[in-house]
Amino acid sequence: VAPTNLPNVQVRPVGARFDAPFSEAQATLPGRQLQQIGQGMTQAGMAMSKMVVDELEQANQVRVNDAMNQAAKARLELTFNPTDGFVNLKGENALKRPNDQSLDQEYGEKLAKRLDAISQNLGNDAQRAKFKQQADQLSLQFQSSLNQHISKEYGDYQNSVDDGTIQTGREQMALAWGDPAAIKQAQDAVRAAVYNKGKRLGIAGNALEAATVEALSPGHAAVIASAIDAGSVDYAREYLKQHTAELTPQARLQLQKTVDTGDFEKRTQTAAGDLVAKHKGDIAAALVEAREKFSGKEEDGIVTRLK
Repeated sequence: VAPTNLPNVQVRPVGARFDAPFSEAQATLPGRQLQQIGQGMTQAGMAMSKMVVDELEQANQVRVNDAMNQAAKARLELTFNPTDGFVNLKGENALKRPNDQSLDQEYGEKLAKRLDAISQNLGNDAQRAKFKQQADQLSLQFQSSLNQHISKEYGDYQNSVDDGTIQTGREQMALAWGDPAAIKQAQDAVRAAVYNKGKRLGIAGNALEAATVEALSPGHAAVIASAIDAGSVDYAREYLKQHTAELTPQARLQLQKTVDTGDFEKRTQTAAGDLVAKHKGDIAAALVEAREKFSGKEEDGIVTRLK
């Protein structure tokens, strides 16, 4: 080392190494420690922030869950409540609502008002946004239930109208038993009603024919019974012959018996009247001739009428 004029100062030649008093790790330790402390504080802050966010999310979810419970209760009340539930609205009551509103519109608005009131009671926009997302799904399910009910009630209403047409047609046949044109009109109405109802229920072919016979049989029976009551047994017998294909087997058998009974009653009544007229009101003489001239059930019937 070359001497200098400066006291206690030594100058090292270019390229010579200095002997550092500290290692690199020792020299950078304070900085690294500060950095670690900073990172730790940052991580702690982030953890704290996450905890706050989680707690806020949990608090929001609790409020949303409570709101959805209220919404579900509102839906159940509007569906099943004995007074206000739409499932209790049947037939025309379900199809014709006040103020010309449809049932789905009326009850859709009712649910919307209930949901809006629930939403207004929530604490913040985040809660309201979550609630709306779930409430919209609930509204769609409610609307689907409404549409199913309306469809069912409309079908039931149509069935009831057709059933009424069938019953009215039968009654018309009975009242107009002696008017072929009126009877045909009533029969056509019954057939049309059966066809319409069968189409809705998916009935066709032989099943539809059987349903038509089932519907017309009481009407034909009423025509025959009315004719017999009026003493037109021959008309009743001919009507039975013409419409036997539109009678159920049970009705056909019963009506044949009815016609036979009516014919018997008419014959015995006529015979008894003829005997009374023949003997000029002498019942005893008429009875004697009845027993001599007739036998079996006819004798019994005539004698019964003479007595």
